[in-house]
Amino acid sequence: MTRRILPFLSPALLALLLFVAFPMVWVFRTSFNELAEGAYIVEAMTLENYTRFLTEPWYLVNTLWFSVRIALLATAISVICAYPVALYIAKTSGLQRNVLMALTMAPLLIGLVTLVYGWIVIFRGGRSHELTHDRPSRI
Repeated sequence: MTRRILPFLSPALLALLLFVAFPMVWVFRTSFNELAEGAYIVEAMTLENYTRFLTEPWYLVNTLWFSVRIALLATAISVICAYPVALYIAKTSGLQRNVLMALTMAPLLIGLVTLVYGWIVIFRGGRSHELTHDRPSRI
């Protein structure tokens, strides 16, 4: 079964490796570099950045604790808002349930719809068309 699925997963795994794993490894490796005056970074292997982050109160309060507070607040608000809706949808059935599920999922698609519409505008008479043709087209 794995041999039949692997060819179909290969492009997705390659994209995941290229756009997620490699940048994360690069950022992790860069975090060990040394910051020097007059230079962006100096290639080194030091734990100074981590030591400074975990020992100085400014970093703990302004970055770590702030991030944790925002994450907890966002999680609490999401649970408070989503639980009653999910409970109501679970108690309904038939067409009403399908409509409520569609309305719940619709905001997740808005970004994709906007992106696709933007590509349609660009490639159906936008700037790219003007660059490739002598006269403007009429849609």
